[in-house]
Amino acid sequence: MNQNNKVKKHRDRDDLTGEHIFGDAGQIVLFLIFLTVWIIDSFILKYSVTLCKYIPLYIRLPVSLALLLGSALLARAGLYKVFDEIRDRPAVIQDGIFSRMRHPIYLVPCCFMADCVC
Repeated sequence: MNQNNKVKKHRDRDDLTGEHIFGDAGQIVLFLIFLTVWIIDSFILKYSVTLCKYIPLYIRLPVSLALLLGSALLARAGLYKVFDEIRDRPAVIQDGIFSRMRHPIYLVPCCFMADCVC
């Protein structure tokens, strides 16, 4: 195979920048905050399960699946935009899906999925 046609892995590309130095630590902290709020709400306050009393499962489930599918499509579009295009130098991407939202890869609406599928 010709070396020019070989696909490079993202760590070998000079046109991509690295992660923020505190990115992983920040995600762990936010995950722990999420778990704390979820546990307090699910087992003590029981506020989020109130939705189950008023909206039936046959409505919640299709809406949840549609939101999950939409978020998967946005994440896929974001990943293709970042990793499939080779740029001359690292820069903030401002076209395509990134012209509408800054982080389409992280958009996963779980508001209907967590406690309400009871």
